Amino acid sequence: MAPKNPDKPDRTGGKLPPRVDHRISVKQAAALTQRYRKAAPASEHGGLFHADQVRALLAQPGVEGFRYYHGL
Repeated sequence: MAPKNPDKPDRTGGKLPPRVDHRISVKQAAALTQRYRKAAPASEHGGLFHADQVRALLAQPGVEGFRYYHGL
């Protein structure tokens, strides 16, 4: 697990954000991805995390979830 950045304050106050249901329909997903591909045609359109890698990440002591960001 990467150490926290001491130069950037923790905006969550050390607490997890509220639990949110992020499920959407296939129709909604298709519309969102189509809009993204049109807006950013040269960018990466998707990615993959293998299940064993996700399980290993979540199995670490103290892990309650994970957040990711796209970066260049």
